[in-house]
Amino acid sequence: PSPPPSPSPSTLALTLTQVRLSIAATDEADREALRVRMLAMDSAALTSALGMNASLAPATLEPLMSNVTRNETFQEPCQPGHWCTAGAIIECTAGTWNNVSSADLATYCRPCPAKATSLIATTSILECYCSAGHFNVAPPKAVVHCRPCFVGTWCPPDLAGLTLSTLPIKAGYYRHSNNSDMVQRWCVGVS
Repeated sequence: PSPPPSPSPSTLALTLTQVRLSIAATDEADREALRVRMLAMDSAALTSALGMNASLAPATLEPLMSNVTRNETFQEPCQPGHWCTAGAIIECTAGTWNNVSSADLATYCRPCPAKATSLIATTSILECYCSAGHFNVAPPKAVVHCRPCFVGTWCPPDLAGLTLSTLPIKAGYYRHSNNSDMVQRWCVGVS
């Protein structure tokens, strides 16, 4: 048989709403109908409808001995940095991270700490970095702790990811070491 026609944008939005409302369906026929409707969509239509990057998992599921339980076959787990629902694979948005496989809700994409952000599909809180105008005071390989740049430092509005050791110092100021947060003004012309 030929594949079903691609849904119009309004039908797609309705279909996604129906899928969200019906995702907990316990009837096998309902689950199969939902799966068929979702597989009829292409990744671009799903991305457009969700407002975020999404792709569809393959329509054919190969049973593996490791993923067969009670004669039910499941897809491979959703990868860290993503969450998956009804065959759709959706990247965690910038500013969030997820280190869990098989995440089936957007809430698995947890926010980075305050004043920090991340790239899309981030898999570890350690990949979060301070937003522009802030710097990280935490030691390397620790959870980011962002503080606003202070007097005597220079934090360009387009530069993110600064740390205490990479924090630029303005002309006329100094600090004793790159690991010091005590920035002082030079005394010039004082006798």
